[in-house]
Formats: sequence, structure tokens, C-alpha cells
Amino acid sequence: MSQRELLLVLSHAHGCSACRERLLSDPAPLLRSRPLTEAEKSTLTRLKFEDFITPELLAHATGCTMAELDRYRDEPVVRLRHL
Repeated sequence: MSQRELLLVLSHAHGCSACRERLLSDPAPLLRSRPLTEAEKSTLTRLKFEDFITPELLAHATGCTMAELDRYRDEPVVRLRHL
């Protein structure tokens, strides 16, 4: 299961406006090489700008919990690895 990868992508996109814009405008190239399930890719492609306004909205839009997003927010790989 690639839940970790999904949370890494979400956490990074929430904090990095350039990567968030790329994810929202054309997600296919960004997600192609990521070890995500089809359901996770589908979740990411359905996201809208409004879903990133607060962590609560992002958690609700993706089915993740706030605790999961919080746990990954400060991971070094989230802060350093662009999408």
C-alpha cells in the first residue's frame, strides 16, 4: 500500500504553491512515476484549489485524517522533494 506516498504528495503540495499548481493543472505527468494506487491517483486528480485552503479541507477531500497530514507535514522529504 502506498498510503505514505499519498500523504507525502498531499503534504508537499499543501505547503508548496508551485507544486500545488502543477498538480492541479496537469496531474498525470506528476503521478505517473509515483507508487500510488489507481484510487489514490484518482483522488489526487479530483482535487481543486479550494481543497488546499486549510488542512481540514484537504483531509476531508482526500479521506485522510488531520493526524495523518500532521504527521507528514514536517518530514524532511516533504519539505525538500518537489513533485
